[in-house]
Formats: sequence, C-alpha cells, structure tokens
Amino acid sequence: SDLEAITANAIRIHRQLVDRADELFHGLPDACKTGRAPGGEQHIRYIEAAIEMHSQMAAVATLIALLGYTPSVSVN
Repeated sequence: SDLEAITANAIRIHRQLVDRADELFHGLPDACKTGRAPGGEQHIRYIEAAIEMHSQMAAVATLIALLGYTPSVSVN
C-alpha cells in the first residue's frame, strides 16, 4: 500500500537521522557531552540534528499508528 511505502521510507530516513545525530554527539568534546562546558557551534549542530531526528520519530510514530503495524524495513 502507499501508506506502507511512505512509512517504510520514513523509517529509513529516521535511521539516517539517528546515525547523523550519533556521529555529531560522538564528535563533541567530553566536557560538552556532560554539560560541564558550553558547546558552541559544534554543539548547536548536534542539537539541531537531534531535533530533526526526534521530529522524524514523531512522524514515524503517527504513520505506524495509521498503518496499524510496523512494516519490515531492511537495515540498508
């Protein structure tokens, strides 16, 4: 169905966004990760990526609720 295809694609996009946010987080200095130091531009990029990732997750959750099940999506 079209809704299943849209949901599967949304899941793939979410996975990409998770990977990007994780990559940015691991690139932060330890003091920034723990909140002991201000983050600067690098921290802002991570926060923006995390917001985008969480926004996509909300869309995925809505699509799954409409579809009634979580479609099988390959890892790639």
